[in-house]
Amino acid sequence: MKFGPEIEQFVEEVVNSFTKWELIKFFHENPFTFDTAERLAKHLGRKETEVKQAAEELKKSGLLRNGSIPGEYSFTEDEQKQKLVKKLVQLCADRTNRLFLASKILKEETKK
Repeated sequence: MKFGPEIEQFVEEVVNSFTKWELIKFFHENPFTFDTAERLAKHLGRKETEVKQAAEELKKSGLLRNGSIPGEYSFTEDEQKQKLVKKLVQLCADRTNRLFLASKILKEETKK
């Protein structure tokens, strides 16, 4: 199954690693959270450096923003970006779509 051009482009340009996908999902499910890379890494079971790099890239893409305390991240307030994330999360409720997303991310990660 395909996601459609808007979601496909979003995955290729923004959600191009599993760490980014986990961060996006986390902030989508917890939109009012402000957290540091260190605490996010513990929550996600990932290395802090990996989470910090992914969070900084997501910040550049406009999906995350700085929190009120230096070093904290929070979810975007941009409604368009929130709707795009919501659509992707809803699509991934289906196993086939999750597998499709995983294959797209793997393809993007192998380009690095």
